[in-house]
Amino acid sequence: MADFEQLIGGEGRRVDLAEAQALSSGPGLVYFGNRLCPFAHRAFWAAAELGVDATWTYVHIDLVNKKPAWYGEINPHGTVPCLFVDGKPVFESLVVAEYLSDTHGGALLPTDPYVRSSIRYLIARFGDTITGAMYELLRSKDASQDAKLAENLTAKLTDFESLFVKRKVPPTHIHHASLNTYTDNTHTHRHTDT
Repeated sequence: MADFEQLIGGEGRRVDLAEAQALSSGPGLVYFGNRLCPFAHRAFWAAAELGVDATWTYVHIDLVNKKPAWYGEINPHGTVPCLFVDGKPVFESLVVAEYLSDTHGGALLPTDPYVRSSIRYLIARFGDTITGAMYELLRSKDASQDAKLAENLTAKLTDFESLFVKRKVPPTHIHHASLNTYTDNTHTHRHTDT
């Protein structure tokens, strides 16, 4: 487990209800997330691009074994991620990513309106085409299906990456040379969320 946590930057703090309430009502940025959740990836990658992940308190929410019962008191929707900013909540991954961009220089989206619309199109396509395949792989309990599910996800990611070329939008805001890099390392560890 230590190698995987090092690969993905650690899993954040584990807290109880009292500590979660104190953190979420206090000053600064408090991020409730799970590094294996595709939706949380969106907000986490945005934060990493902006350098915000170095300034927040990251609270890990276990989604595999059992979501903490107290989490519904912090986020009534029960979803990850959610971000608290000086005690005020921001819910939903895309909204969290946009909030971080808006409050940290707007560097995630280009200023050119056409290119910006192209990026928004790609964001929508990612949600429509990738998320289901990613969840299917992450939630699979049948190891004999892993290779097939990983191949399906890899094919969808490859097709998605080709949209950057078709839309003439360079992937300048992606840390990895390929979206597959992270997924290739993640799918074999999906059951280790503790």
